Amino acid sequence: MSSRIGSSSRRKPPALARSRPFMPPKTPGGTVLPVEETMASLIKKSTPDRSKINTREAWEMKYWTKALGVSKQELLRAVDRVGNSASAVRKELGLLGTRHQQG
Repeated sequence: MSSRIGSSSRRKPPALARSRPFMPPKTPGGTVLPVEETMASLIKKSTPDRSKINTREAWEMKYWTKALGVSKQELLRAVDRVGNSASAVRKELGLLGTRHQQG
C-alpha cells in the first residue's frame, strides 16, 4: 500500500496567467500620468453643474425643488417649457434674481 502523506497530497496553486506588464495611463498627448493622480481622479467626485437641472437624477430633483421652493411637478413643467438651464427655469418661475439658499 502506498501512503499519500506529505507533499504529494497537497494541491499546487494554479499557474499564474501571463499578462502584459503594467502600463501607466497616458493623456491623449502621450504624457504619462502619475499613479497618485490617476487614483485621485477615481476617488474625487466633481462638483455638480449648478447651471443645469438634471431631471433624471432623484437627488438633483430634491435639491432643485428645495432650492427653488417648488413642487416636483412645477419644476418638471418649467423644465419642459424652457429647457434645463437653471437661470431660464428661475425666470420661468418668476424667481430671477433670487439665489438658491443652502440649508
